Amino acid sequence: MRRVIRALGWLPATLAGLLALTLLFLFTTEAGLASLWSLLRDRLPEGVSVQRVEGRLIGPLELHGVDIDQPGLQMTADRLVLDWRPSRLAVAKVQIAQLGAEGVDIELRGPAPPPAADPDTALSLDFRAPITLVIEDAFIENFTLRSSPGAEPLVINAATMAGVWDRGSLEISELTVRSPLTGHLQAQAFALLEHNAVRIQTLNLASPDSELSTQLQGQIRQTLGRLNLDLEGQWNALRWPLTSQPQVRSPSGRFHVEGHLAALEASLKADLLSRGRPATLQAQATVQREQIDARIAWDTLAWPLEAALGDVQLRLQSGAITAKGPVDAVRLQAQTAVLPAEFKPVELRLNGVGNPQGLTLDALRLD
Repeated sequence: MRRVIRALGWLPATLAGLLALTLLFLFTTEAGLASLWSLLRDRLPEGVSVQRVEGRLIGPLELHGVDIDQPGLQMTADRLVLDWRPSRLAVAKVQIAQLGAEGVDIELRGPAPPPAADPDTALSLDFRAPITLVIEDAFIENFTLRSSPGAEPLVINAATMAGVWDRGSLEISELTVRSPLTGHLQAQAFALLEHNAVRIQTLNLASPDSELSTQLQGQIRQTLGRLNLDLEGQWNALRWPLTSQPQVRSPSGRFHVEGHLAALEASLKADLLSRGRPATLQAQATVQREQIDARIAWDTLAWPLEAALGDVQLRLQSGAITAKGPVDAVRLQAQTAVLPAEFKPVELRLNGVGNPQGLTLDALRLD
């Protein structure tokens, strides 16, 4: 009897050891993953299929031929890969060595999402991470997104990213994107995260294929239910479109936005090129207690701005537009000289009252 009791005393330790060996086999070996996948393959949710799974659960892990067909989403992916470092969990870190996707095609279906709530009250600015996340290498290749069936797709040829997100900050040390819309772009960013604020220390964007560079600094803070902005940015060698014959080129410029939706100040100064000659566009606007006071002024401009787009069709001499008054009845005034390509110059003066529904002209004078 004593022998039986003594033998049974070893049973919990034996079972624990067998369980540990089984988990070690499943998580750390390719054979363990294959055994687990053989049990799960036919038990995936309806509309989800995976052709092949390779690797180990502790990484690297690869999924091939992923197909998801749900009422609101259709997605296919040629290859998904995950490689992480489980040992870093001991120091409260999730460290991703590699996270990637190849040949991804996403189509959104179903009704449009409901309209967003008032941003001043609905948006939370607490982006602090509960645990440190380190991404050494994330990539995507041949990505296509359609917002609805038959819609024009957003295409990304390739993108890579590396960074760290923790309770006090977010750092993107490397972000590169190649797409037909943007060309080749590179970005770096560092922001401090607080309970109710995001402080942008640096946000830089540049193109290795041109002299394009942009910088953004400032903060976004939520105080007493209101979203307060204090952002300042500048750019060099900006053009649009980014990848084809430009319609607009701006050698340099800057902007500043400060305040909240009910009391906002904004300014903009953009240096432009008009048929190769320098010109300036300036704007200032103030919103205070549902009153608007804004002014836009420009130097002489010719349209099209670029000679490569054809002959001059219209010239505008230096002029300005002002807008003052309550937001539901803003009084507009404009004065400039219009020089059509085939007619004599025309002096244009405009007075009117505008609101979000339309514009009512009090006077339109052409001399």
